[in-house]
Amino acid sequence: MVGRFSSPGWERDVLCPSRLRFTGADELDALLARAGLTVGERYGRWDRSPFRPDAPEIITIAAVS
Repeated sequence: MVGRFSSPGWERDVLCPSRLRFTGADELDALLARAGLTVGERYGRWDRSPFRPDAPEIITIAAVS
């Protein structure tokens, strides 16, 4: 994926290549725990639908443990 940023004052656009890496909920929980965080809420869609293993998204709200 490449993000393209521009501004009227810039000589040219700035391209920012990125790689996306997706992880499952279990790995996400382990990473959060290593960072001292716990899952407070988790949703499966941006409309706050409940998270299920087949959900298209993993929307996680984490807090300091």
